[in-house]
Order: sequence, then C-alpha cells, then structure tokens
Amino acid sequence: SPRQFALLVAGHIVLAIVIVLGTFCQFLLTRQRVFLGSGIRGSILFLSLLVVLQFGLGLGTWLVKFGWPIWFENQPWAAEFVVAEKSVFQINLVTAHAAIGSLILAFWTIHALRANRLFRK
Repeated sequence: SPRQFALLVAGHIVLAIVIVLGTFCQFLLTRQRVFLGSGIRGSILFLSLLVVLQFGLGLGTWLVKFGWPIWFENQPWAAEFVVAEKSVFQINLVTAHAAIGSLILAFWTIHALRANRLFRK
C-alpha cells in the first residue's frame, strides 16, 4: 500500500542518515595520531568513499525510478527528463545501489572488528 511504501522509504532514509553521520563521526575520530598504523584509518576512509558513492547512487536510483521531486517539476532542465521504466540504465543503477549497500555492511563489520581489536587491549 502507499502508506507502507512511505514508511519503508522513511525508514530507509533514516537509516541512511544514521550511516552517513556515523561514518562521518568515525572518520573524524580516526584522524587522531593514536590511530596511525592501526589499519582502522584505511578502513574508515574506504568506508567513507563507499558511503559517498552510495548516497549518489541512492539519489540517482530515486530519479530514474520516480522522477524529480515536485519542487523541481517547473524547472526547464527537469521537464525534459523522462523515466524509462525497466531500462538497462535503471536496472544497473538500482543493482549498483544494492551492491554498494552490501559492501558498506561488510566494511562496517570489518571496521567494527578492527576497532574492537584495537580497544580491547
């Protein structure tokens, strides 16, 4: 139903915001000298790049599936945009968004294990 879809989208966006903010905070924290040579700086840097890529893919996925938001519809550059349902570009973009999401989950796990090993001492 439309209500369930709206709730799922809202949950997806809230989770995305939590991941972006968590990654950004971790990135800032690992810039301290104590983390030099620990491997944790490299994992959070790579994770940060994945999150930025995922954010862009998420926006692109929304655009190719649903078009521009209502507040952009009157713009001349948005008026010419047509959503081509089930096009190769749309399928590849949505698949890339899902794949990068899986990579983010895997690298967050690796990052958490490295952080646990570092702070367990």
